[in-house]
Amino acid sequence: MNTQTTNVNGESHDLDTLRADVSALRADLQTLLSDAGKVAGEFADSGMKRGKEAASRMSSAGKDGIAKAENSVKDHPVAALGIAFAFGALLGFAKRK
Repeated sequence: MNTQTTNVNGESHDLDTLRADVSALRADLQTLLSDAGKVAGEFADSGMKRGKEAASRMSSAGKDGIAKAENSVKDHPVAALGIAFAFGALLGFAKRK
């Protein structure tokens, strides 16, 4: 069904072709938006996975650091007391100023 109309100036336009082009454009835009949503979802999933892995590594490193600090205090209790006293004195002097 090829409907042609003539406007006031006598120019011929193919309405069916225009409608088909608009319909195809609408379908292409829907596909594009759908694909963009999928890519964004995959990107977000990838970011979440990397974030969880980084958090796990940091948690493990933190636990290792705490364990090393505890072992150092157990191995050298007098030095640990001296360091704690010196740190407290530094904070006290800094707070006065």
